[in-house]
Amino acid sequence: MRGLVEAIIRHEPGGMPYAPETVAEGLRMAGLVQPGLAHSGTVRAAAGSAVAGVTAAAVVDAVTTLAPHAEGLAAVLRALGPWGVAAAVIGAAAWAIHQRLQRQR
Repeated sequence: MRGLVEAIIRHEPGGMPYAPETVAEGLRMAGLVQPGLAHSGTVRAAAGSAVAGVTAAAVVDAVTTLAPHAEGLAAVLRALGPWGVAAAVIGAAAWAIHQRLQRQR
């Protein structure tokens, strides 16, 4: 979650105006990070590697599932125009988030 928060902050003002401690405190106050956890670089690196591995596996799974239908999907997306593409991307992201939340339960 920290990576997403920092990416949003960098995008909005065009840089990172906050110290790492400020971001960590904000995440803690929001209840997204428990005090005392993930303070070591090893723990953070392991968590980042795990997320990257899960994400890569999900991308490979999605690509292998959609590959046989790529030309048909591309034709549909071209016909829908940019708003259709945006809706498709948002829908895919929502589905991926939903799947991840279902696995966490």
